[in-house]
Amino acid sequence: MATRAFIGVAGVLVVLAACGSGSSSSGTNQPRSAAALCAVERTAPTAIVKGPAPHLGTPSVARRDFARATRFFDRAAAVAPDAVHHDLETIANALHLVVSRLAAVHYDITKLRPPYTKTLSTPQVRAATTRIEQYLATNCAKKSG
Repeated sequence: MATRAFIGVAGVLVVLAACGSGSSSSGTNQPRSAAALCAVERTAPTAIVKGPAPHLGTPSVARRDFARATRFFDRAAAVAPDAVHHDLETIANALHLVVSRLAAVHYDITKLRPPYTKTLSTPQVRAATTRIEQYLATNCAKKSG
């Protein structure tokens, strides 16, 4: 499903909230197009596709999964066409902020303070996620026949 990668953002948020207590450019010179974004979307890491494991497991699992998610969203933002480029940068930047705070607490999700757990659920991130999901559904859905 074309929207699978971005649904994981909400999953990450739910886990962070339950546990409560950058630049998005990848430096690539790939063309920015729908086809390039769809190609990146098909490489979504399991943690994004299926959503994170409950409580993100151990700190080492959280570190790995967030690193993969960050790389994925950086790549997506780098190749995204103008229609969703800013939206992907919004998500990538929010994710970078969360990851920087997680690193500061050694990826112990339980020590992440509420302002950071809410970073991935701001109105801006939710709106960006909706626009990206709609764009992917229209432009990356597999065509039959």
